[in-house]
Amino acid sequence: MSTTTIITVDHPLYPTRLKEIPYPPATLHVLGDAEILHRPMLAVVGTRKPSSYGLSVVRPLLEPVIRAGIIIVSGLALGIDGRAHQVAVDLGAPTVAVLGCGVDKIYPWEHSQLAEQIIDHGGAIISEFPDGTPPLRQNFPQRNRIISGLAKAVLLVEAGEKSGALITAKFAVDQNRDMLIVPGQITSPLSIGPLNWLKLGATPITSAEDILQQFHVTAGPSTTTVPTYHPTSEIEKTLLDLLAVESLHVDELSEKSRLDNSVVSATLALLEMNGAVHHLGGLVYSLL
Repeated sequence: MSTTTIITVDHPLYPTRLKEIPYPPATLHVLGDAEILHRPMLAVVGTRKPSSYGLSVVRPLLEPVIRAGIIIVSGLALGIDGRAHQVAVDLGAPTVAVLGCGVDKIYPWEHSQLAEQIIDHGGAIISEFPDGTPPLRQNFPQRNRIISGLAKAVLLVEAGEKSGALITAKFAVDQNRDMLIVPGQITSPLSIGPLNWLKLGATPITSAEDILQQFHVTAGPSTTTVPTYHPTSEIEKTLLDLLAVESLHVDELSEKSRLDNSVVSATLALLEMNGAVHHLGGLVYSLL
């Protein structure tokens, strides 16, 4: 990890947007490139325990946004936060993680490698808490105001009735930030937060273009091309056809395909090596 840089509110590197919010942090402790804090940002927040649907929508929504030069800012938490950061890292793009502890104490520890990748790809890990501060529960609502404060807009992807992501959404409105919502299934407990915000007039998001319109930019051409994968067996074709409809857990794939779980797992491993599918985490897979 790099050396911590301390930026006071009157420092030229202190983010202009953050100065606009009520009670801006007096200092920011920064690992990585502090200059990216002045670039246009989209905050992405959501549940720590997302569904396969929630995990699967993050990449297609964010890839064009990241390619357009917009920085993703989130909280490095498990679930949607980590997924958003990972998409940026996979594209070789910078992203900003805001911690509820000192930047010398990466939390959660499961994302220690992700934190290193963020720094390696020109991103930044920041906190208003000095080095040595532990990840105390009361710190996280406080840090959420920084996540929304840095951004022009906040994108909410799945949040239960008591999700901490809703605290960030409340800060976003208080800070006059655009509130963007990914709609979910009306029967899912993880849709309670997003659907309630939609009822209050937040902007529904169903494509990356919807997000880019909020920043008044258009999607640029992709710099990569993904070759079409041709299945080499009926088993591969069956699994790819199922994943073309929705992201699925290994057990769901086994049930729907009527194939043994070990056969499904082995085939998915080969398909992932060949760039045909992507492991979203938790044994949930999607088409690449």
